Amino acid sequence: GLHIVDQSGSGSAKKINLGNPPSFFYGPLWSPDSKKIAYTDKRLNLWYLDVEKCTPVKVTTDRFDDPTSRMNESWSPDSKWLTYSKFLENHLRTVFAYSLDTGKESQITDGISDARYPVFDKGGKWLLFAVSTDVGLSSGWLDLSSFQHPILRNIYAAVLKKGDPSPVEPQSDEEKTAEEKKDTGADKAKEADQGKAGEKGKGGEKKKEEPAKVVIDLEGIGQRIVSLPIKAARYEGLDAGKAGTLFLSEIVDVPRFGQPNPATVSKFDFTTRKTEPFLSGIRAFAVSANGEKVLYRQGEGWFIAGTAAAPKQGDGALNVDGMETYIDPREEWNQMYREVWRIERDFLYDPNLHGLNLAAAEKKYSAYLKGLGGRADLNYLFDEMLGDITIGH
Repeated sequence: GLHIVDQSGSGSAKKINLGNPPSFFYGPLWSPDSKKIAYTDKRLNLWYLDVEKCTPVKVTTDRFDDPTSRMNESWSPDSKWLTYSKFLENHLRTVFAYSLDTGKESQITDGISDARYPVFDKGGKWLLFAVSTDVGLSSGWLDLSSFQHPILRNIYAAVLKKGDPSPVEPQSDEEKTAEEKKDTGADKAKEADQGKAGEKGKGGEKKKEEPAKVVIDLEGIGQRIVSLPIKAARYEGLDAGKAGTLFLSEIVDVPRFGQPNPATVSKFDFTTRKTEPFLSGIRAFAVSANGEKVLYRQGEGWFIAGTAAAPKQGDGALNVDGMETYIDPREEWNQMYREVWRIERDFLYDPNLHGLNLAAAEKKYSAYLKGLGGRADLNYLFDEMLGDITIGH
């Protein structure tokens, strides 16, 4: 099931049953309004649930299992849409959008190229994603010949609503006069002052900013997809910052086999249409729902920083030296014992486990748990009990 507890660790957990048959579940992802959670399972399904209603809703099911990639689901700013990339029969990933209001999914990209990592811009007008036309040699992940091929991706934007302008409309190359620059600066300052004033309601209270409403006109959306002026690279993730900004995580185009490949993160600004370096040597990267903060792992350290400018080395470091974990070895061994049988139940190629009665076998060998003298004994127990499946590899 899904357990929700206060981030301070205090209080009891809210436990939500995710239904039958039981499975392994991954990647719980909060919606921006903090009312819904999206997640996936081992059976290639994408789900979401309303935290108050506690009823799982199936969104879609992927066609093929591929441990090297996933659907990369993400929420719209108004929490009314989910977007993700799903395999077609041609083994290429294609961007889809799912409406929570109608319960229907719609294909966004044409499927003749590999499209991944879709995210909504915080302004609600564009859907951004990475596209590659050279993944063919790497699509058969089970064959070693599919490894070590270069892959490059370009970044595209789909204009969601008919009539909205393209984010890359031609700009005038005429230089502004000093007077025009002065007027523009005065107008921006005035707009900023008006914005600050509008943030406060009666009694000087700060007015809550409403998220951008997302409207998707599906008819002709393929004709409203435009290429962004961003270099081609092996992008492995996109994250929406504040409205009009996009973070791009890239690795080397031919990753080292069996070794970590730290990412370099850059930031694209739709106003200036420029990409600037943001971070390097990154092992994990996430942007807050409002686009104002980033949590990232660099080396062995964790950091939180603002998104307005590239963080300075060491700024925002989290002190995790005092974190401790208390364990009861016997409780841990009992949990590991149950976990091994769950893994066999859900991941063995034969759902019938070569005729083995899983419940009976689990009960039979559980009698030996009380007599374990150490971790080596537990490993020996695993060897003995899993031999009942009678399989070699």
